[in-house]
Amino acid sequence: DPEDEIVSSGYSNLARVEPKLGLIMAHSLFSVCSETVLSKNSDVVQISLVCLEEFCVTNIPAGLELCKDEIAAKKKLPLIKVVAILKDMLKLTYQSVWDVVLQVVGAFFTNLPRHCVYLVEPLISSLFAIRDAPDFQNKTLFSATAGQLVKLMGVRQLLSAYPLSVESGDTVNIPNGWLLPILRDNIASAELHFFVSDLVPLTATLKTRTETLRLQNKTLDAKVCFNLEFQIWNLLPSFCKTPTDLMQSFRIIAKTFGTLITQRPEIRNTLCTSIMTLVSTCIKEEEKAEMGRFAKNFLPILFNIFMTEPVVEGPPIKPVLECIKSYLSICPTDTLHLFFGKMLEKTQEEGLTEHATKAVLELVVAMIAYLGLEDLDATYGILVPWLSEAANSTRQKRAYQILWSMLEGETDDHVTFVISHLTDLHKHLAESLSLAQAGSKKHRLKCLLSLVKKLNVENFNFIPSILPEIILCVKEPNEKTRVAAFKCLVAVGYVFLDKSEDKKEAMKHYFEMIIAGLTGDTHLASATLLCLSKIVYEYNTYLDNTVLDQILEIIVAMMQSKQREILKGVISFIKASIGVIDYGIVEPYVKPILDSFASWEKTIKHHFRAKVKTILERLLRRFGYELVYKLAGTEQKKVINNTVKEQRRLKAQKMVRRGEMFAVDEEDSDKDGLEEDDEEENMGDFKQLRGRGSRTELTSRLVEGENPLDFLDSSMIPRIYQGTKKEPCSLPEKDGKFLIEDLADMISETQISDGEDEADPEDEIVRAAVNPFGRPKKGIYRQTASDARGKPPGVKPGVKPSGGKFGKANDGSNYKSGKAGGDMKKKGKEEPFAYVSINQRKGKSKAHGQFDNLIKAGKAGVQKGAKSKKANKPRFSK
Repeated sequence: DPEDEIVSSGYSNLARVEPKLGLIMAHSLFSVCSETVLSKNSDVVQISLVCLEEFCVTNIPAGLELCKDEIAAKKKLPLIKVVAILKDMLKLTYQSVWDVVLQVVGAFFTNLPRHCVYLVEPLISSLFAIRDAPDFQNKTLFSATAGQLVKLMGVRQLLSAYPLSVESGDTVNIPNGWLLPILRDNIASAELHFFVSDLVPLTATLKTRTETLRLQNKTLDAKVCFNLEFQIWNLLPSFCKTPTDLMQSFRIIAKTFGTLITQRPEIRNTLCTSIMTLVSTCIKEEEKAEMGRFAKNFLPILFNIFMTEPVVEGPPIKPVLECIKSYLSICPTDTLHLFFGKMLEKTQEEGLTEHATKAVLELVVAMIAYLGLEDLDATYGILVPWLSEAANSTRQKRAYQILWSMLEGETDDHVTFVISHLTDLHKHLAESLSLAQAGSKKHRLKCLLSLVKKLNVENFNFIPSILPEIILCVKEPNEKTRVAAFKCLVAVGYVFLDKSEDKKEAMKHYFEMIIAGLTGDTHLASATLLCLSKIVYEYNTYLDNTVLDQILEIIVAMMQSKQREILKGVISFIKASIGVIDYGIVEPYVKPILDSFASWEKTIKHHFRAKVKTILERLLRRFGYELVYKLAGTEQKKVINNTVKEQRRLKAQKMVRRGEMFAVDEEDSDKDGLEEDDEEENMGDFKQLRGRGSRTELTSRLVEGENPLDFLDSSMIPRIYQGTKKEPCSLPEKDGKFLIEDLADMISETQISDGEDEADPEDEIVRAAVNPFGRPKKGIYRQTASDARGKPPGVKPGVKPSGGKFGKANDGSNYKSGKAGGDMKKKGKEEPFAYVSINQRKGKSKAHGQFDNLIKAGKAGVQKGAKSKKANKPRFSK
């Protein structure tokens, strides 16, 4: 309605010229809009909503700024009339447009200052009443509006007017209990004392009633009562977000925290979260000091809980450790020194349980980040003998973890410690190499990576001593260790590039250090080939053509080996190098590579047939059909022709899915014709692909502008990415941004995580080492033999599944998440869902390939039925 838009613009201008007058005239605008929101025209309703929201944003703050004296005296303002109109709009007359009214009320609450709460008090009862109105559906919008009211009034004032209290009798209901989730999400900068004085007694009452109901065997009522108590305790983390009375109230609540953490395991995680929230939101130093005073009381309680053997169905212990780490950040230095000394003594005690030993070492690791130089020196003296304890793999593993924490520390004391002990660290790490156990190697590699980052040019002599270990670790059985080794390998390369003036010469030197491993035994040579593949993949832009030519000669020579382990590394290198090394360097070696494939023994050919076929596909894409077919042997020509036909068939199927080809029956006839195509027709698919992925040619087109690329054209994306590898400043990343590498940042960002280290799914070299047998780790759910017999996976024949009835053990409840809705993945188990991607362009063929025959049969049936129906349709004569 143009009139509403004119009125809205007029009030906006009035607010800028005369804010106080705009406030006085507000009731007339709300009165007009209260009538227009009832219109059946949705555009009129929308304009009315925008008009009122805009008024709340622009006029109310500016007008109230000029009424400070009246507000301080709590005098009636013109907005009282607006509140009355909004109260009328919350009646049943406006039920059809309550969603609009709630948005207006929410905007009104948002733009009122805290000291104007007295103006909206008449509105609260009407707002809360519509929640229980019949057929009220929009609970989400109501919660958002009520949340704005909580932020405006504050929790104390709101609960004073609408208290949370337990009804007398045997009921377990709390009036206004529906406010609990709204309070949890909207409380901030509240008073801790209010929670202690008003809500903690309520939780005690609910706990007593829960116990009474359990004794009366009223299990359901007891559960409801416990849930109400738990919801109130869940308000505590919100009260701990920047509380206004921390200095006065923490000493009161600290004792309650300590007692409940020990006595109430069911709410322990909530209490730990509250403490962590308090620590993280403390801004003032005096507040941190006030909380730090109680470290001598809190930390022993948390230490004892963490070191106690956990029960099977008890709460998780990890939140306790996180709470300890958080509190250590504000712990006074003398208290921390005292606790750390006791923990070091415990590490040398005999007779501790396995859990206690592990817990003590984890606590030592947690304290390392906050220690001074004196404690670091003492810790280092204890750790050095542990590095050589091959008989105690757990202690050796923890020793490397502690050492890594010391090396990664960011305080001045940690930096001073590392600099002063650098030579000694090199020595001890080199001496303990032969004694390192399999479980310790990942953490040992993390220590080596930390040392590598701190190397200068004069310390480069340390690299040759650790490089053989890194190379051998890429063939370790442990996946985490293999991935960590590749990360170390890449990080060393970045250090060489960053600390050297001539980058190509530095990378050549690094390459020569690695290539020396080819002279070792079969295992070392295979590991070296994987490392060379990774180096070529990552640093091909820094490698001179002569170096690349040299390594290709060596690879061709090693293809004559009869050792499968070596041939596997050779194949990984060829797969990686085809796409990243310049076209002109690789082309002369195409024929030697093909000849070497043909000269293999029959058993070796059979073993690597799938990998060889993949290499042939890449050679066809890179060098074109004509060249590869001309250089291939008789047996390989058959594979090439079959590959071309298969590619054409896949392309035709993709076009069918996109709706760009004929019907299914015509498509089938075309596929039959593909089998009779001769070699000249096969050339068409690959003859235009020569030179794909040549970085030099693509970069020259970008620079010289011979064929300017429109980066907004989606059809240009494949031309940019086909067979290319990123370099410092040439090609855009997948999100369209150009990548300009900073070597110093890459060194600092190279980390080996403590969690599940996984290989980059696009990195074939790492993937080849991580998954040596080429078997898929994940995929569409496959029915196992136990499933076929009606038993859940993992249950042996003749053994009754645990967990009560059989149906309960296999109903999917073990995938349920305890923190959020939906299911979660679990390591070592099948995925909790099976689906086919809706977006078939982005989905892989495996996701929907299994349904192709079903879809084709359905289409064929529909077409056949349509033809039959058309043939039987009666014809009407004129």
